[in-house]
Amino acid sequence: MGMCIVLFSISTVYFSEGKDRIKSFLDNLSDVIYIITLISLILYFTGQVFHLIKPTHVVKYIWGGIREANSYFNFLFTTQAWPYHSFQNGRFTGIFTEAPMCSFILCTALLFMLFVSDRKVKIFRIVVICIGIFATVSTTGYIIALMAAVSFLILQKPKSRFFRTMKYLFSGIIA
Repeated sequence: MGMCIVLFSISTVYFSEGKDRIKSFLDNLSDVIYIITLISLILYFTGQVFHLIKPTHVVKYIWGGIREANSYFNFLFTTQAWPYHSFQNGRFTGIFTEAPMCSFILCTALLFMLFVSDRKVKIFRIVVICIGIFATVSTTGYIIALMAAVSFLILQKPKSRFFRTMKYLFSGIIA
């Protein structure tokens, strides 16, 4: 409890300087989420899916009892490694103990990158985040990512006639 009070006090002083500090902090946070997701996805596909590398160690954690999870360099934990729908090698959980939490964090980063940040949208980063959301096999993540993509496309100012037509077509379908 004391640690929470200290962190709250520090963050209150830090963010009291204005909105620019908050956006800067969230930009940095989305960068960290992107980097961790990129590394975790590489480990997910090379280790958990294609079995090209072996887990580096086993981690014990408490989640409804004491459990063990394989770890790949502490960037990927195989906490849900059993077959799940068409994902025979398990869901992508990244550094989290369950896929929906991973999906929530990735969706938050995606929404921030698309709608809040003043930085130019980098397509590769968006694709990496979306692949992470897809690999979590979280319906909520799918819905949020789809709604974010459609909303982002609708808010864009298309330069060509084709894209303007597509924008109005999608707007009509959604409405």
